[in-house]
Amino acid sequence: MEERKSIGIFGVQQGVGVTHLCTALTHYCADCLKSHTALVELSGNHELEELQKQQQGKWGRPDRKHYFANAGSDNMPEYIRQGYEYYIIDGGSEFYRIRREFLRCDRKLILVSLSPWKRKELEYFMSVIWEEEKCLDNVTFLAQFGMKKDKKDFQKQYRIPIHTLPFMEDPLHLKEAERLFLKTLV
Repeated sequence: MEERKSIGIFGVQQGVGVTHLCTALTHYCADCLKSHTALVELSGNHELEELQKQQQGKWGRPDRKHYFANAGSDNMPEYIRQGYEYYIIDGGSEFYRIRREFLRCDRKLILVSLSPWKRKELEYFMSVIWEEEKCLDNVTFLAQFGMKKDKKDFQKQYRIPIHTLPFMEDPLHLKEAERLFLKTLV
């Protein structure tokens, strides 16, 4: 069996696309990489459950991908024993609730919005939480929303590259450009 890999995804603000990206990554790992993949929602927001209801019948064959909506951190050992090759962890925007599992992940993705009305939350995260967690490794910052100037200012202020997250219309049916982008995140 291939080595297990975990990808934790957390959003500094609500509504930045964490569940959407987690769903796309799950489908990429299962359908393109042909790997047994588990999507574990630790956020407690019930968004994965809602998405499954809306997209009923469109989730494809369940032989390689499994979804654990509204799971708790206490259930992680059980999921790990099931031997998935990829674990996609949906942390929502609840950093302290999912902190322990997020920090254990092999790859950590932090989604942010650079929109002016979301700036306060981002500045709080960077000044308080990011400073506490200086030991974070394998972290990639991604933003879908915001102006180029705001992106440059963020990178300059924090000395952290921030990558543009492309818009993915349907995380269940990925286009070639989207698959190429997701490949860089795995």
